[in-house]
Amino acid sequence: MLQTSLHEPVLLIDGKRVNSFISGTLSQSGNKAENLNARFSDPDLEDMALTNKKVELYLRLEDGAPIFRGYIRQFNPSDTSMSISAQDARAFLSGDLVPIVMDEKENYDGYTAVQFLKEYIETQVNVNETRLSVDTLHEMDRPIYMTGKRGSKNPFKDVEKEITQ
Repeated sequence: MLQTSLHEPVLLIDGKRVNSFISGTLSQSGNKAENLNARFSDPDLEDMALTNKKVELYLRLEDGAPIFRGYIRQFNPSDTSMSISAQDARAFLSGDLVPIVMDEKENYDGYTAVQFLKEYIETQVNVNETRLSVDTLHEMDRPIYMTGKRGSKNPFKDVEKEITQ
């Protein structure tokens, strides 16, 4: 739990400091998306549309980089507080935040998995800001092709599955 830390955690939503941060939990598990659950009572945020807003958590305001940076996936207001669930930017690859449907008309036939990820990130995820960098994407020795892939997809899971085979 973050509130029992020796630090004074600072939560920012869409660049604005949440002054009444009550508690939070952060789960980090290697190659899986990091999750943040937080609870606060900030009346200024009650009327704000929070879905997909950027969230940053600092252990101390003086820290140069946040311990968590992600986007709100769910929020739940109550009479006395509000709780949020956020995931890091990898959540955009799940297809939940930015849906992707591949059919006979719209598909990635002929693309490699890396070309597909680059195109998807640049055109669907990084629309108004850079959420995920594509600078380090490079083709593999044995390219995996997206030809024939159809239906509602979770791109991250599909590529991960193909790579581990």
